[in-house]
Amino acid sequence: MSYNQMTPYRVTNDGQNLPVSWIKKETLAEAGAGDWLVFPQEAGGVEVTIDATAGCGYIQYTPDVESVLADETPDGITTWEQGEVASAVKSVFMFAGGAIRLVNRLGSVTMIALAKKQGSAQIAEEIGSVMATGTIAISALNAEEGNTIVLNDGVHAAVTFEFDDNDSVGEGNIGVSIGADNIESMALLVAAIEDADDLDITPSDNGDGSCSLRNDIPGAAGNETITKTGTHITVTGMADGKDAVTIRAIYDLLAEIAENTKPE
Repeated sequence: MSYNQMTPYRVTNDGQNLPVSWIKKETLAEAGAGDWLVFPQEAGGVEVTIDATAGCGYIQYTPDVESVLADETPDGITTWEQGEVASAVKSVFMFAGGAIRLVNRLGSVTMIALAKKQGSAQIAEEIGSVMATGTIAISALNAEEGNTIVLNDGVHAAVTFEFDDNDSVGEGNIGVSIGADNIESMALLVAAIEDADDLDITPSDNGDGSCSLRNDIPGAAGNETITKTGTHITVTGMADGKDAVTIRAIYDLLAEIAENTKPE
C-alpha cells in the first residue's frame, strides 16, 4: 500500500497570482484500488471529478491519515456515498481532511482532485455566530439611591452604573439620575449605557421600565452575567452568545465521529 500527495500549482490571471491550489490525476485501467490521496493540511475544500462507465468506479474515504502516512492499513475505511459514479462523468465536493482513494470495479476509471487553499471563499465561511443578549427591568417602585448595575461585554473592563440623587457615586462608576418614575429612570439608564466608553453593548428601551441588551461582539465571550444591587431591579443575561463554527470544524467533527464509530 502507498499514498500520493497532491501537486501544488498556482494560476496567474492578468499577472495576478491566485491562491495556491493542488491537483492530482489518477487513472486505473484494471479492477482494484488505487493509492491513497492525502489532502494538503492547508487545503479547505476538494472537488473530485470521476470519469468512468456508470457503476464502474467509486471513492473510499478514511480519516486515519496517520496510518496512511505510515504505510499501514487505515481505520474507518468507508465508501464515500457521493463518490459513487452514477454517470459517465461526475463531479462532487468534499471538505478537506483525511484521505481518499479511487476504486475501479471494471474497465478504466479516472479521478481528478482539485483542492483550494483554506481561507478562500470556498471554505472561509463561518456559521452560527450569535450575540449575547440580556435584559434589565425596574419595577414601578423605581430605582433607589446607590442601586448599581454592572455590565461586561467580555472584551473590555466591566462598567458600573449607579443610580444617584445626591451627586455622589462610587469611584469609577457612571452616575445615572433617578427619574420621576421607573420609565424615566430606565430611559436615563439606556442613555448612559449608549454613552459609555469601551462598552460594546447596545440597549433598546422597551418603554415600560425595561430594556433589552445586545452584545455588539458575537461570541460566547459576551456571556458575562449582569450583576445588580437594589430590590426593585431585575436582570437576566448576558447569555446565549455563541462562537462561530467554521465549515471545516464541522467536517473535522464528522471525521472524528466516523473514526470512533466502528461496527460491532
